[in-house]
Amino acid sequence: MKLLENLNPQQREAVLHTEGPLLVLAGAGSGKTGVLTHRVAYLIQEKYVEPYNILAVTFTNKAACEMRERIVKLLGFDSPALWISTFHSASVRILRRHIDLFNFSQNFVIFDTSEQKTLIRECMKELNINEKQFPYQVFMRKISKGKNDLITAEEYGERYKSYSLDPSADVYYLYQKKLKQNNALDFDDLIFYVVRLFRKYPEVLHKYEGLFHYILIDEYQDINKAQYALVKSLADKRRNLFVVGDEDQSIYAFRGADMNIILNFERDFPEARIIKLQQNYRSTGNILDVANELVRNNRNRRDKDLWTHKSEGDRPICHEALDERDEAVFIIDKIKESVKKEKRKLSDFVILYRTNAQSRVFEEVLMSEGLPYQVVGGLKFYDRKEIKDILAYVRILWNPTDTMSFKRIINVPPRGIGDKTVEKLLEFSEETERNLYDILIDVNFLRNKKLPAKSVNALQVFKKLMEDLQKNIDEKSISELLEEVMDKSGYLQSLKDQNSVEAVSRIENLEELLKVAQEFIYNHPAADIDEFLALTSLSSDIDMMEESKESITLMTVHSAKGLEFPVVFITGMEEGLFPHQRSIDTKKDFDIEEERRLAYVALTRAMEKLYLSYAWRRSVYGFGSDYNRPSRFLDEVKDYISRTGEEKDMFASEVARPEIVTMEKKKTTFKSNFYRRGDFIKHKEFGKGVVMEVIGDMMKPQFLKVSFQSAGMKKIDISSIC
Repeated sequence: MKLLENLNPQQREAVLHTEGPLLVLAGAGSGKTGVLTHRVAYLIQEKYVEPYNILAVTFTNKAACEMRERIVKLLGFDSPALWISTFHSASVRILRRHIDLFNFSQNFVIFDTSEQKTLIRECMKELNINEKQFPYQVFMRKISKGKNDLITAEEYGERYKSYSLDPSADVYYLYQKKLKQNNALDFDDLIFYVVRLFRKYPEVLHKYEGLFHYILIDEYQDINKAQYALVKSLADKRRNLFVVGDEDQSIYAFRGADMNIILNFERDFPEARIIKLQQNYRSTGNILDVANELVRNNRNRRDKDLWTHKSEGDRPICHEALDERDEAVFIIDKIKESVKKEKRKLSDFVILYRTNAQSRVFEEVLMSEGLPYQVVGGLKFYDRKEIKDILAYVRILWNPTDTMSFKRIINVPPRGIGDKTVEKLLEFSEETERNLYDILIDVNFLRNKKLPAKSVNALQVFKKLMEDLQKNIDEKSISELLEEVMDKSGYLQSLKDQNSVEAVSRIENLEELLKVAQEFIYNHPAADIDEFLALTSLSSDIDMMEESKESITLMTVHSAKGLEFPVVFITGMEEGLFPHQRSIDTKKDFDIEEERRLAYVALTRAMEKLYLSYAWRRSVYGFGSDYNRPSRFLDEVKDYISRTGEEKDMFASEVARPEIVTMEKKKTTFKSNFYRRGDFIKHKEFGKGVVMEVIGDMMKPQFLKVSFQSAGMKKIDISSIC
């Protein structure tokens, strides 16, 4: 059959196995989407299955659209009756027909995250819950988890009624009540109500069991408990369930994905057949060797190895950088060299990192080089909310007539100044032609305007904050001012109180902003606040100008799932960063294995060339550096990669991770028993110098070769260092 001509034997076997449950373990780059779409086309073209009897589900609208386009191309025609959609889109179609059984109207609306937030806060207000004690994000997270675990508000209250100090059950109950009053469902409700519908009304389930003769699920390793219950309900009768996935690429546990669902497929369907797709069509042999070797260290997986008919290609290269800026410069230089010598396009390159905060230094180096780039899966550094919020405080302190910044942060973090109060202030500003800050400090004016006493008091608290920040402002460095704003405004504490993954990411970005300020001071010792603000504004302007051009891609590894690039740079390969410190701290094998799977996903994005890098020292919050041990993942693949530089022991796993060395503010010298080329030291006799070579063990050196400002090159004993 022409339809099967371009498939390998395992892919063809998966397409032809149409009856009964089938698990396709599809390794990275093994053509899983092609198998799924060919199977749908085969069912329609060769088995004469009606399109409306097929349900194909994936996780993103983009993937669903791509899937439909491929099927249309294979068949030569489109069929609107074919159910190809995300889990949530399919659920909406079902609920539009049956939601009245739960006393909703069929024209229900779907609340997005912003509307959920507003409704949660409304519930908290009615229940007299202090948001400083219980941030709204806590309730959003708990309610979402409850729904994904298929626990109703009533069941949640019964289960946790003994937890008298936790108001989550009350918020959940009132939240659901208000959703119904608004004839609204939130995102989690869509699947939650379909599962409840099938369980409570068997006749409805029977209808859809009869409709969907064949069910196909993409990215099966990423489904959660509610999605699993939905799939299981629909497939239990006919058993024609086709799922494709790879537990080695399960990286969304923090979103509720349960990898055990794909691992236990045979338990749920004992008659299931399993086919492994291990031929990779994306990467060269040497890249696959690294990926295979890394993921073998995970225990919770099925045994499989990717292979390819492609050439071996270049061995992946690991680079040790002095610090994060040195790392960025090395990578950008490699890109420029490759563009010049190999005639590559900028879009051939991707720079991957574990946390969003790492993008900043790459953005700055790219801007300094005039190279266009785009940040995928997140805002550019200076466009992120937390960065804009803190800089807005500084802008007001520098320029009190900045109305936009004033409106942005007058109630951030929440301090009891509502939208109506801000609207009134704007009206007063227009009437009197005075700026908002002048009106704010005029207490008598506010009282004469009969503004509520509560609002006036809240405004006075904000005024006092700004006055405190303004004191001695000319004597503060920009980094000291930023630290003071984060602290006195309560912004940093509000993020800590949220105790969420998103909040941790925001805190990391604020720490990165402090590093920007410290580097700015170092490079521009005579500059003032205005010049720093001009730098941040310029950065955002250039970013927007470059976005539409041929560009280098920057993204987190999580965002890179499903993508591929000819040349991949994986950065920050250090203990505490990748794997992330949170995973190390839990001391749970599962968390480290998820980090290893994340690294595996990063490795398998590369088609032709792969670079891994780490920094020997990386700036941390405040005025110090963290001296980092290379990631354990590098140690696990050391036999399959080449190295830049002359360091022979860069992967020595027995070496303990050094402690953080904290530098005193505004000083560039420090003392430590741990030295690297490029470190600044101060000698008792020769004064200031830079370490050029370490003689002996790097952890316990006996001598150093140092280039001194006044005495030139000297070999010194470390005991002579101040």
